[in-house]
Amino acid sequence: MAGLRSALAPTDVSTGGALGIDPDAKEAVAFAALAWAHVHRIPGDVPEATGAARPRVLGSVTPGADRHAE
Repeated sequence: MAGLRSALAPTDVSTGGALGIDPDAKEAVAFAALAWAHVHRIPGDVPEATGAARPRVLGSVTPGADRHAE
């Protein structure tokens, strides 16, 4: 954390726990955020980091089985 705080100063860097997120749930929260961004068509990448030509909406929606079929 000290290294991140130093490298990202003056940006505030804190843990998810400090924001009220259970550390055991951080992966679930991250996937929920990515799903929310996908549904709202918000790009989830950083082209400078990924090498993509432009920002991209990540993921796909895969429908489940039709529960109403007889």
